[in-house]
Amino acid sequence: MEISKDVLAFHGSPTDGLTYLLEKVDPDGVRPATEREVMDRLGDESERKLPLCGHTHIQRSMRLSTGALVLNPGSVGWPVYDDDALFPHLMESGTPHARYAIAEDSSGRWLAEI
Repeated sequence: MEISKDVLAFHGSPTDGLTYLLEKVDPDGVRPATEREVMDRLGDESERKLPLCGHTHIQRSMRLSTGALVLNPGSVGWPVYDDDALFPHLMESGTPHARYAIAEDSSGRWLAEI
């Protein structure tokens, strides 16, 4: 969903609701994605200043070299789940408490408090 010309919200990635944007699953488990992996998954949307993603329920942000802030605000419920897509893995937020983020535009540079 386009919030503004700078802000795009989507579930997983801009092209696939089931793709993890900020995480990578491999045979060894789950790890944070590299900037290159995130940029590849963002594709044409990599020029947005604030891409907002979800799907993993893991609260995380990444400042890209373009200046964009990629943000997963976390989940207000369901703090852990398992999946077998690609490789069996467990996604856990580490807490039963609700997670969220507050993002604000500070003179053209997005900042987030998580």
